[in-house]
Amino acid sequence: MATTLTQAIHKNQKPNETMTQCLARLRDPDETMTHEARDLAIIADGGGPVVPPVVTKPSKPTGVTASTPAADSIVFTWAVTAKADKYTVNVTPTVTGYPKDVTTETAALTGLTAATEYTLSVKACNTAGCSAATTAKATTAAAATVTTPKPKAP
Repeated sequence: MATTLTQAIHKNQKPNETMTQCLARLRDPDETMTHEARDLAIIADGGGPVVPPVVTKPSKPTGVTASTPAADSIVFTWAVTAKADKYTVNVTPTVTGYPKDVTTETAALTGLTAATEYTLSVKACNTAGCSAATTAKATTAAAATVTTPKPKAP
């Protein structure tokens, strides 16, 4: 049995909200509701049914590069990926704070061990899911050595 506009409004109506107020809210594209209720609200305005947009996963990130590594830090960057809302970043060997989601095309790794190779893995993600991962490697610089001069003999 098909749902009528009145049934859809009653189903989505909030306490102390009139049917007119509910219908106005249902027409708001930012309002969370069932697709059926939104379709009925638009049909009531004389339009046809709404077809929700198809969201597809983003492509995997490209152009992942590392800055000139220091003994205790590396900055990885990559190109903007179309349709990505965020990036999921992981590092091997394990670095405190990773894996994590970021919304910019940069991952600054700090507190690293000198002369160690790190592999960054980054996926582009949106509501449809995440892309395949892209990886890049970089090795931190060797630790600086400090030479203490010997005291001169008296």
